[in-house]
Amino acid sequence: MFTLQDKTALVTGASRGIGRATAAALARAGAHVLVHYGRSAQEAESLVSEIQAKGGRAEAISADLGTPNGAALLAKQVRSIVGDRLDVLVLNAGISKAARLADYAVEDFDNLFATNVRSPFFLVQQLLPILGDGSNIVVISSIGAHAVVGKPGVESPSILAYASTKGALETLVKNWAAILGPQGIRVNAVAPGRRKDKLDEAVKLIGKNVTGVQGDASNLADLDRLYDTVKREKGKIDILFASAGQGELAKLEEVTEEHFDKTFDLNVRGTLFTVKKALPLFNDNGSIFMNGSIASIKGFPAFGVYSASKAAVRSFARTWLLELKERRIRVNILSPGTIDTPILDPLGPDAKEFFKSQIPRGEMGRPEEIATVALFLASSDSSFVNGIELFVDGGVAQI
Repeated sequence: MFTLQDKTALVTGASRGIGRATAAALARAGAHVLVHYGRSAQEAESLVSEIQAKGGRAEAISADLGTPNGAALLAKQVRSIVGDRLDVLVLNAGISKAARLADYAVEDFDNLFATNVRSPFFLVQQLLPILGDGSNIVVISSIGAHAVVGKPGVESPSILAYASTKGALETLVKNWAAILGPQGIRVNAVAPGRRKDKLDEAVKLIGKNVTGVQGDASNLADLDRLYDTVKREKGKIDILFASAGQGELAKLEEVTEEHFDKTFDLNVRGTLFTVKKALPLFNDNGSIFMNGSIASIKGFPAFGVYSASKAAVRSFARTWLLELKERRIRVNILSPGTIDTPILDPLGPDAKEFFKSQIPRGEMGRPEEIATVALFLASSDSSFVNGIELFVDGGVAQI
């Protein structure tokens, strides 16, 4: 089993999102983790408490990496805690901004490059004395470094400056790898985002009569680009499965504005505009169904915001079936239970066993079992099915 027992790790921007999940994973592997934060002290401390409660080692440290001396101040704290050895450095901290090309200000540009490029550069410089043979530097990049994200056009908001910072970071990674490689220090970049590799795999698996469109369902410019592609290649839509969604654990006292906004932006706002922007292309007598969850009717600790977002989607179906009745467009909800997919892997085997114990048949659902029900809702076999929430969960929602 992979282990980082007795190793030390620093994760910048670790109080939320990818940084938080990475820090938690490193702690589970046995590392002593330094959880860096800029302003989110409460969230960083809550992560440290979670790690310590599970027997791990973690400490929260703060520095504003957007300031000229931020990297030096952070490096000084790190050295005072870990001494003369740092095994893992994850450079995750960063900021973003979307704006029309004409609206970018010099201050916006400078802030982006100060936090996203200057601080990683000088943090690596400051930590070099305690990085050595076997150390790993992992840089969190973005798909924006490789592709134009959003709808092209001078009147459309873009992440041009942010994407440029990530391109600069990946250039640094190549040079760091060449310079530090002979010392046994590995340097790699990871570009999270909408998984282009998985999209390409799906297109290849389907084989024919398929088009892949990469994007973010909570980004209205990406939705416009999606439907521009549909209009250009197919002209009309008969079936829409609005499936994009996400959920993160947060108890009531841990919920932040960012957590709420992130969940509702994709699950509620994204679903609403996915359907709204599809309507001009939609044929009468079509079928719309949306991804719900058993969490919409059952209480799960730390899932309050996610559950509320899925309850909102359920409400959309009741309203929209009436608004679209003249066009005979059906609107339904497909609510899966726990499905055995790679998204559960980070939770570990104990969590999977718990999920199985809650299901009457004693095993989780399979993706194919969801696909079969989706096909039913898409087809004329469900022509008299409208406004329902169809639970595909092995019975969990009923007990």
